[in-house]
Amino acid sequence: MDVGEGLIHQSTIGTRISLSQKFDITIDLGRMKGVDGGSFAANVLQVGVSF
Repeated sequence: MDVGEGLIHQSTIGTRISLSQKFDITIDLGRMKGVDGGSFAANVLQVGVSF
């Protein structure tokens, strides 16, 4: 991965959906890329369950 100086950052925005009183699902969308240049860039999809 070409991330320039080696530092990357990720920005996301998301939501939490209540499935029941005990379980939630979280969905986040975002973008990850090198801070100091480089050609690395990626779209991010995160899905999680919390209880």
